[in-house]
Amino acid sequence: MAMGEGLSKSDAAVMYDTDPSAGDVGDGYTVIIGHRRLAAAKMAGLTEVPCKVTEDLSDREVISIMLEENMQRNDLTIAEQAQGFQMLMDLGETEDSIAEKTGFSKTTVRRRLSIAKLDQDILEKKMSNTEFQISFSDLYALEEVKDIKERNRILNKANSSDNLKWLITQYVNDLKRKEAKKKYTAMLSKAGAKEVTNTPTASKFENVLTLWTSNVNHNELKKLDKILKNPAGIIYTSNSYNIEVYRPYPDGKRPLTDYEKEQKEKEARVKTIKTLYKQMIEEQRLFIVGLILNGRKTGKERPDPAESMRQLWELMLKTETIASRNYLINVCSGKNYYELEKEEREKILADVQKPEIAYQMMAIVWEKEKNTVPINWNGCYREDYGNPILEFYNILKEYGFSYSDLKYIKVMDGSHEAYISQ
Repeated sequence: MAMGEGLSKSDAAVMYDTDPSAGDVGDGYTVIIGHRRLAAAKMAGLTEVPCKVTEDLSDREVISIMLEENMQRNDLTIAEQAQGFQMLMDLGETEDSIAEKTGFSKTTVRRRLSIAKLDQDILEKKMSNTEFQISFSDLYALEEVKDIKERNRILNKANSSDNLKWLITQYVNDLKRKEAKKKYTAMLSKAGAKEVTNTPTASKFENVLTLWTSNVNHNELKKLDKILKNPAGIIYTSNSYNIEVYRPYPDGKRPLTDYEKEQKEKEARVKTIKTLYKQMIEEQRLFIVGLILNGRKTGKERPDPAESMRQLWELMLKTETIASRNYLINVCSGKNYYELEKEEREKILADVQKPEIAYQMMAIVWEKEKNTVPINWNGCYREDYGNPILEFYNILKEYGFSYSDLKYIKVMDGSHEAYISQ
């Protein structure tokens, strides 16, 4: 048959009986589908082609049919396909009807329509960027961003597929944090809790809850709701990542933990021993100063100076004591060498060098022993410190020394009640 005459029905082409001025095959027929196939047939010299003739179609229906067919082409770009689906929607089609007519899945149709909502100029720029190589997968990822303006902003900012996904993840996470923070702070504000800028003093406020704002956590919501049933004095701090909720301690002061109580007790024991040691060592100093300056002797018999020196020398070796004239000045003045004027130091030094060598050695040993408190950090007796002190005490006793209180003996030998049994 001649072109446009007695055309048979076929799915190879669709012709529509309409205004002849709009047609291209004559006799009031317009090709809706198959333009290129018809042109190829003409070039091949064919005068007849199979076709399907449809009558009484509206303009909307004509365009819809053309778009449905056009969607099957393999050479369409992402943007072209997305725009085609959107045009079908504009003509009154639904996602279901488009899927049924085109053969695409409903998910594909929905995702193409999502792409159509993007700024097409930005999309075209990214598609033409050979370094980006944007894909459907990249564009589908943008669906996580509900705000179309934000989608376009992120797409425009991205410089690669990985960067696009990173920007999307950052945006989604930031949005979740803002939503979580808004929900948590609304609950706190409603209960009368006050936000503070600085972290509250730990000794006065207890941190009762940490709310991570990466997402709204229903378990944390329950905990917060329980805390806010008694909101008196509740305050909180917030940043981009969490909200810290604090409650004041009942008596305005944090109660000590069992460990802290134990440590506090140890500190008190150590302080007691140190205080007693300072007192007893001062009594020793005053006695030694009396020997040096006055040559005083209160014992019935004078000790053998040679034996005393031998004992003191062994004690100095055992405790690794260093001899120094400065130590003599420290003992006799009761001050530090460098706190004295030059004239004072010279006078004291002249006085302390006159007495027996044993007296001077006592002063040097005392200077070493004055800081060796026989207790360690956990309140236990230090025998390595206590024994030399006892030896020194026994030497001093030979010269008539005695403590004013027997508790000082207990400090030296480790029997004082302030010590903790090992």
